[in-house]
Amino acid sequence: MKKGTVGLIVTVLMLGATMAQNVPTVEGQNQGAVGQGTGINPPPRFRAQNVGIGMEGRYDVYLYMVRMPLRNHTNWAARAAAVVNELYRNKYLSNDVAHVLHPGYISQNRATGLSDETLWGVVRILGKNGAKVSLRMLRFTQSSNAGNALANQYSLLGGNWAMTPEAIGINWGPGGERTSDTVVSSGNDQLFDEIVFSGLQSVYFSFNTADEQKHISNYLVTQNIALTTTVEVVGSNGEVLAGASRTLQTNPPEPRLVQPRLSIARAAGGNVKISFHGTPGMTGIIQSSPAIGGRWTTESTVNPGDAIIRPSNHPRRFFRAVLQPMPR
Repeated sequence: MKKGTVGLIVTVLMLGATMAQNVPTVEGQNQGAVGQGTGINPPPRFRAQNVGIGMEGRYDVYLYMVRMPLRNHTNWAARAAAVVNELYRNKYLSNDVAHVLHPGYISQNRATGLSDETLWGVVRILGKNGAKVSLRMLRFTQSSNAGNALANQYSLLGGNWAMTPEAIGINWGPGGERTSDTVVSSGNDQLFDEIVFSGLQSVYFSFNTADEQKHISNYLVTQNIALTTTVEVVGSNGEVLAGASRTLQTNPPEPRLVQPRLSIARAAGGNVKISFHGTPGMTGIIQSSPAIGGRWTTESTVNPGDAIIRPSNHPRRFFRAVLQPMPR
């Protein structure tokens, strides 16, 4: 597909199943790359602290879905560090799983010691116009259809976390990103120009027998499970400053030509949600500009069904999507 520009320009806000029987039990909730998190507050040993950042900044948020070992597996640290290094070096991940949720992505064989790879949400977040970001500003959530059986939350809000090779902070040189960068992979979390983080481990189903594995697969396929992963950058007062989401589905629609478009709607906390729609297999880059003929700035990379969250109290902005082929 040739690169092109979608012609939707946004100037105003547009206001625009029950649980299946015998649902398998999920495991691995609230787990991420810097340890056990929570959906509400930091664990007791990580008391909230003031972030101390001006909240008028803006962020680019890039969310990738990849497969890696479970957090407690002996191979996890090396694999996660390699993924973070690739994302920092190349600014994208070649092994993104795209838009299909295969049952094997979120199931584990107990007979082999839970050694299969599982699904992870990996992020790259960049501050813009002098804004800074830290691990303690990040919150991940996952939700699904069919009774929300795959619900998951992983919050780092307010925590005093440590930087590691699996969660690096970057301060750029005088010429911007990738000019004399200072990469921090140890010591305490702080405010950075950019963070690359191996992120959230998805929940998973475990099985001991072939029949149990078949039951898990049948459940995911027959319910046509769609798993949505969201990451948010949250300010010290609880306001969502930016975010991105990805949706994977076990039986995505057959590829058909869909006119790509953007939509905008109100979101929680007085924010707006800008969604990208198009043919499965597409990917796009959402861009914004203060004027139609002005300079366009990249906001995020998205697949059909993905969205970004932005504050609604900024001056008027226009949005467009630039199309490009999605890696396979």
